[in-house]
Amino acid sequence: MRSSTAKNWEEKLLDDEKIHHLIHLGKTKPNFMPQLVEAFAKCAVEIFAELKGRRADRQTVQHLGHRLAVLASNIGASKLERLAAAIESAGEEGRLMDVDGLIDQAEMAFFETRELLSVK
Repeated sequence: MRSSTAKNWEEKLLDDEKIHHLIHLGKTKPNFMPQLVEAFAKCAVEIFAELKGRRADRQTVQHLGHRLAVLASNIGASKLERLAAAIESAGEEGRLMDVDGLIDQAEMAFFETRELLSVK
């Protein structure tokens, strides 16, 4: 049985420590966070489009899942990172029947993350 702390971590959308670090980095550059969020969103949308078009190719799913996980990690999108890692694993293990549901969940986490980051 999972502890409530583990469950809360799994459901947490953003890594607060990483977000605070990014905000601190951007204090001297007024457009830093908006530009970072815009670049994150553009890359994520491209990855999702390619994932949807190539979801039957396990190597591509694995590769794109990894790219999405790294992208999410860099911006502190912890829930998206976890789901992207699950997509990567599904590709690696050939569990392609799981990919559609994982993409849907990851895309939802992306939209929620982008919305939250837009107000930071």
